Amino acid sequence: CLLAFVTDVKILKATANKYGLDEVMKRLYFNYALHGKGVSEADYKAELEALCGHSFDDFFKNSVFLQKFPSNRGNIGKKSNASISR
Repeated sequence: CLLAFVTDVKILKATANKYGLDEVMKRLYFNYALHGKGVSEADYKAELEALCGHSFDDFFKNSVFLQKFPSNRGNIGKKSNASISR
């Protein structure tokens, strides 16, 4: 849900508020679903890029596929040196 919101904001910014995520969904519906075709990640990304006029490579790499974690999450899963005394 949050990822959809961020995607919508990126589309709105790139298109000067002319289009949002709903436009991408309409294009996917009319270009794929009505023709009995499934939609791949590559298809979705291609529609985003066609609408916005720029690459979504970094967005997919860093947000969709989470290959790079935000810096505030850097300590999750690391072993702690803390100890509990009784």
